[in-house]
Amino acid sequence: QAATDDDQDQTKTPAQNDQPTQSIPTDEELLHQGWTDPPVEIKAYLAAPRTSKHKKSKSPGVRTFAQARSRPDGSLYTAAMQVEYDRCVKNDIFSLVERPKGANVIPLRWVCKVKRDGTVRCRLAALGYRQREGIDYGSIFAPVTNATSTNVIVDLAVSADRHLYQADIPSAFYQGKLLPEGELYCEQPDGFKSTDPAKKDWVWMMKRAMPGSKQANKYWNDRFKADLIAFGYKPTINDPCVYHKPSDDNSGVPNIICSHVDDLLLNLDKRERALLKAFLVKQYAHGDETTLAFGEVTDYLGVDYTRRANGDYFLSQTRYFKGVVERANLGTRTEKRVPYPSSVRLSAATCPDTDEKKRGIDQARYIRILGELR
Repeated sequence: QAATDDDQDQTKTPAQNDQPTQSIPTDEELLHQGWTDPPVEIKAYLAAPRTSKHKKSKSPGVRTFAQARSRPDGSLYTAAMQVEYDRCVKNDIFSLVERPKGANVIPLRWVCKVKRDGTVRCRLAALGYRQREGIDYGSIFAPVTNATSTNVIVDLAVSADRHLYQADIPSAFYQGKLLPEGELYCEQPDGFKSTDPAKKDWVWMMKRAMPGSKQANKYWNDRFKADLIAFGYKPTINDPCVYHKPSDDNSGVPNIICSHVDDLLLNLDKRERALLKAFLVKQYAHGDETTLAFGEVTDYLGVDYTRRANGDYFLSQTRYFKGVVERANLGTRTEKRVPYPSSVRLSAATCPDTDEKKRGIDQARYIRILGELR
C-alpha cells in the first residue's frame, strides 16, 4: 500500500537536519507485530485541524442570568439558579453589606451543567484567581486521598464481607468552617441583586468560603475533620483523608471513612452505617434525608465499582476512558489489544516540517489528553 503525499511530506528530513531520517513502520511491519491494520500515526493525529468535535465537554454555555432566560429551555436554568440562591440563604453564608473601601471584591459566576439524567444543575463560583496571596487569603492546603488508600479499603471490605457505600455531602463548601469577618467579599450574583435601589452596589460579605475561592477546600476540610473526630474517628498517619474507628462486627476490620473533598467512600459495619448516615443528615443536610446522596458504591473518583456474587469487587474505568476517547475525537478508530509498536521511535524527522502543518498542531489538547491518561 502506497503512502499518501501528506505522509511522505511529513516523514522527510529537513535540509538543515544532518541526522538520518527515522522512518515510520510499514504496513507489513505493523501486521507482523499483530496489528490487523495500520494505526493512525501520532504525527497525523497532532497535525489534524481542530474542529468543533474536539471540544472537551458539551457545556450549555450559560454564564449569565440573561443567557439562561434567552434559551428555549431557559426556565430549567433559572429554576436551578433559584435553587442555588435559596441554598446560599438557607446555609446563611453571606451578609449584604456596603461596599468596603479598598477591599478586593471577587466576582461570582454561574456554572451550569446538564447532568446525565437530563436535569440542570447551576452553581455559583467565585473567581478565585483574582484573590491576592497574603492579602485575601493565607494557608489554603487541604489534603485529598489517593488510589492506594481506596484500593486497600476495597481489600478490607472484601475480607470482612462488607458492602462498600458512598456518600456525597450536599453543598459541602457552604458548610465549611466560618471565615474571619471581612476576609472575603463577593459581588452580588447576576440575576439576584438586591431590589432595593440603595443596595444595588452593596456586596456579599462571606461567612463561609464560596466554591472557587482559594480558601474553600481548606475550610471545608477543617470542619469535616473536626466533626469526624468529635464523632469518634481518628485520621490515619499515612493518609489524613482516611479515618478509622473500632467496629462491632468481630471481623477485625475497623470502620473506615475515606474522604475526597465532599465524596466519601465508606467501609462500615451495619450499625455504624446507620449511625453515620443519621450524623451526616443532622450535620450537613439540615435534617432532610432526601438531600443526602447515600447508598452502595457505584462509582468513586472516576472508577466504577461492581460487587460480584462471591463478595469481590470488580473495578474498571471503562466509562472514564470512553469519555477520553470521545473528547479526543477517536471514537471511530479501530480498537487494539496490544500497545503501540515499541519499534516506533519519535524524532524531529517525524514532526511537521512546514509552518502550515505546525499551525495545525494543538499542543494544549495533546497535553490535556496525555494528562487524562495518567
